[in-house]
Order: sequence, then C-alpha cells, then structure tokens
Amino acid sequence: MSRKRGENLADINNLLIDLSQQQAELRLAALRDRLADTEKLKTRYQRQVDVISAESYRSGWENREFKGHAEVVTPDQFDEQKGVERDHYSVRYYMQQLGDEINIVYPADVLKMLDEEKDEPSTSAFVAKEIVLALGSPD
Repeated sequence: MSRKRGENLADINNLLIDLSQQQAELRLAALRDRLADTEKLKTRYQRQVDVISAESYRSGWENREFKGHAEVVTPDQFDEQKGVERDHYSVRYYMQQLGDEINIVYPADVLKMLDEEKDEPSTSAFVAKEIVLALGSPD
C-alpha cells in the first residue's frame, strides 16, 4: 500500500508541475495579447491626435493666429506631415482605414465578464471612504 501511495503522490506531483507550466504559458499568452492590444490602442490614439491636430492647425491658420511667427508650416504641409487628407478631418474615416490594424477582439467569456461587472455597483467609493477614514485625523 505504501508503494501505491508513493506512485499516487508522484502522479499528483507531476500533475501539479504540468499545471504550473500550463498556467505560466497562459500568463505569457495573456501578456502577449495585452501587448498587442496596447500597440493597437497606441496606433488608434495617435491617428486620432494627428487628425485633430491637423484640423486645429488649419483652423488656427485660417484665423490668422500665426501672424509674426517664424518658420510657420503651411496647413497643407502640416496635413502631409500627419498623413491627413486636405479638408478631410473625420476621425471615423481614418479609423475605418486602419481597420483590423486597430481592431481589438475579446473572447465571448471576457465580454460576458465585463458586462456582469458593469451591472454590479461600483465599490470604488466605498474603498475611498475607508481610506479617508483610515487616514483621517485621530479624534
């Protein structure tokens, strides 16, 4: 019986090692996914900034806000630098052009979890209240 117990313990140990390795692989895969999502978000936000800044620059130029400034770039040059078409300042248009490059797809179980969290009451106010009470002056 002792021999059987030793074999069972060895099997359990091997299963735990396998589980640990699988868990590490899953964490690594999740980190890779997060990195890819981060890059997509950076691309998306940078493009939005480019479009909005080009529109703002042209507006400032047309309102003559750059009078007397040295080395001023023309609005057409600025649009070209930002990769924005002249007088085409729709952020949605450029987001559609980027398509899959910025599209982030979440698995159905993650979306379900986020929906459930959204429906639950927020606990941040409670936590903040506890922190304030803990840090408050002694009575």
